[in-house]
Amino acid sequence: DNQRGMTVAGRESEIICISALEYIMGKADSVKKKIFASIKENPIITDEQKNKYANLVDTEIIWCKDQQNLLIKFIKYFKEFNPDIVGGHNVINYDFPFLVNTLLYMTREMLPPAPGCVRLLYMGRLKGVETTAKAFEFKSKQSGSIRGTNIFIPGRWILDTLPDTIAGSLDKYRSYTLSCLAKDIL
Repeated sequence: DNQRGMTVAGRESEIICISALEYIMGKADSVKKKIFASIKENPIITDEQKNKYANLVDTEIIWCKDQQNLLIKFIKYFKEFNPDIVGGHNVINYDFPFLVNTLLYMTREMLPPAPGCVRLLYMGRLKGVETTAKAFEFKSKQSGSIRGTNIFIPGRWILDTLPDTIAGSLDKYRSYTLSCLAKDIL
């Protein structure tokens, strides 16, 4: 259950880092890396430690005082960069649902609501249409039960590498039972 920023283990969890890689198609020198990092988890980060991370090659680090500040800065950057394609590994079933549920919690369930966060739910290109993450379950006699998440960010294409990774590994093992996997892997 990924509701209200909770992890699967049921422990309250905050977003402490979001990384972004921007690339403009056809321009090899356009690659830029950004890391949005919260220092709330470790408020005693010294300038010397910040400088150590600042030496990451071709990477801009944006230090944020807490999760709310991190989300506001990231979504502002996201809207300004205005990507056509948003990609990552397991972004459909983990990253975006966690991000959207955290934003929903911050805007609708915090009393008082976190200032500035209401606008964060609108990451798409259609004015007034919220970004959503909705769980689904598909059941059939032939396929069994399939669970996943539908992510809707109007006007953007979400590319997730996890399904291709799994599909690519299906021929690798003769069976996916625990005993067969243990023999093949161990």
